[in-house]
Amino acid sequence: MAALGRGIVRFMPGFMKVLTIVGTAAMVWVGGNIVIHGMHELGMHQPYQWIKDTAAAAALAVPQVAGLVNWAVTAFFDGIFGIILGFILIPIATKVINPLIGALRGLFGKTEKAGH
Repeated sequence: MAALGRGIVRFMPGFMKVLTIVGTAAMVWVGGNIVIHGMHELGMHQPYQWIKDTAAAAALAVPQVAGLVNWAVTAFFDGIFGIILGFILIPIATKVINPLIGALRGLFGKTEKAGH
């Protein structure tokens, strides 16, 4: 039983690193997909239509695995969109939203507990 425990302890750091990378990639991909679909539903049909057309054209090139190619191309561009959007939003969140939240906390007298 001790050998199993040592094995798990040795295995977990690598597993957690892979899980972190895969989880982050999935969040970027899904986030990009949600925003693209939301824009489409609100009447902004680009980039949704461009991605769909590109994926369909790529799928035609490889009809044996058309579904896989269609999904992979769509997922790729959704992920790229998510990364670009993230790079745009990170400075906004750190330079505008965080200071605004801090100012509102000060305005309404909410302070953090000492030592935290």
